[in-house]
Amino acid sequence: MTPCRTDPGHCLAVRGHGSDLHDLLFAHRPVESKVLRPIVPAQLPLDTFDAGAGSEWFLFHMSRIHARRLPPLPGLSRFPELNVRTYVTLDGKPGVYFFSLDAANLPAVWTGRRFFRLLISRRACQWRCIVIASVTIRAVVE
Repeated sequence: MTPCRTDPGHCLAVRGHGSDLHDLLFAHRPVESKVLRPIVPAQLPLDTFDAGAGSEWFLFHMSRIHARRLPPLPGLSRFPELNVRTYVTLDGKPGVYFFSLDAANLPAVWTGRRFFRLLISRRACQWRCIVIASVTIRAVVE
């Protein structure tokens, strides 16, 4: 796996937007810190628990993506996404380091690369899920 790298000094906060997350799968796997350390920039201390770090797979659908005070764009605001990540700190502030950031929507990939300096890739993400519980998380970042 090749890690996605952004400038470690660049703190990203996507503000002034809203979105919903659906069909979430959040899978955590404990990993020894010595395994992750070589693939995470040295400036980013790993968040650890019981002397180990973790790797997460976060699979979900995003929908109703919109800029503040604007409606979602039909046909462009719902797509699946997959993140493979670990938790880090920068200047004492918690953050997320993405090994892989993939979305199935070309405009979303372009926007993430152009405006937020994310090394996001376009991938054909498809999956079938068995709904155990239905939860919608509504995120509005001011």
